[in-house]
Amino acid sequence: MIGYGYWGQILSKYFIKDNGFEIKYIATRNPEKIRSAAPEGADVTRPENIYSDPTLNCVIVASPIDSHFQIVLNLLKNGKHVFCEKPLALKSAEAHILAEEARKKNLCLFTDYTLAFSPGICKVIELAKSGTIGAITAADFNFRQLGHFKHNVYADVGCHVLSVLDKLIPIEKLNFHKNDLVTRNGLTETGIILFNSLSPHHDLRGSAFLSFNYPNKERKISLYGDKGTIIFNITGEHTVSVILYERKTNLPAGIQNVNTAHFDFDETNTLLEPVKAFHRCLERLRPDNLASSIRITEALEKFL
Repeated sequence: MIGYGYWGQILSKYFIKDNGFEIKYIATRNPEKIRSAAPEGADVTRPENIYSDPTLNCVIVASPIDSHFQIVLNLLKNGKHVFCEKPLALKSAEAHILAEEARKKNLCLFTDYTLAFSPGICKVIELAKSGTIGAITAADFNFRQLGHFKHNVYADVGCHVLSVLDKLIPIEKLNFHKNDLVTRNGLTETGIILFNSLSPHHDLRGSAFLSFNYPNKERKISLYGDKGTIIFNITGEHTVSVILYERKTNLPAGIQNVNTAHFDFDETNTLLEPVKAFHRCLERLRPDNLASSIRITEALEKFL
């Protein structure tokens, strides 16, 4: 593993839980600072000492976002499979270079878009694509929390929104705009992403409210169709709720025959799912998520 900050320490625990992996090295720019916190049995070293190590076949990259491109490229050039913390890169040109290198060497390059593996969100996508609420015309996201002020909220939180949207409709088919609300030291802490479909045959539009200035952690998605609404709320009473209704224009409320269904999921170990997916990718039992990662970076680049 390269990088062992807040997220790297969390991520390492899930790789340890998966019996398919053994963490041999923790590599950081300042090995002495994290030596006492490293997992048992892992040696602590600097990144440049592991690139060409023939005993390693894959590397986890949990370093700062702006370092992803060069680190991942070095690893791919040395024949390593890579599991990279999101986003893969901040520039589309860089993402394409990484993809080309991975494909050329037949390596698995996998990006940790954790929420794309959330069981609740997977259920939302399944319901939406099955036509449960009819044609979906709008979506809104509220992804808010406190802190991480060293990052741009679009890169750190917005990429999660894009990863979910991309499962609903390939985001290359959407047009994006942003509205910065709170900006400090050149970084946007709170902002809104607005999107709409580029296709005249699919009228989807919506918004994503993103914030590092909100006191509670909120992950909420609402999809609106002509037959009802699907709601995902990671901190709500129910993880997923489906509200179906009939529109009656001659009634005061305009709606009758409301039916509601709820689905509950354990979202506390969602991070284990992308780790398992990476393992299956290494075993060639499933493809990587590189195409989606590139689309996400191409969209992100417009906000940064």
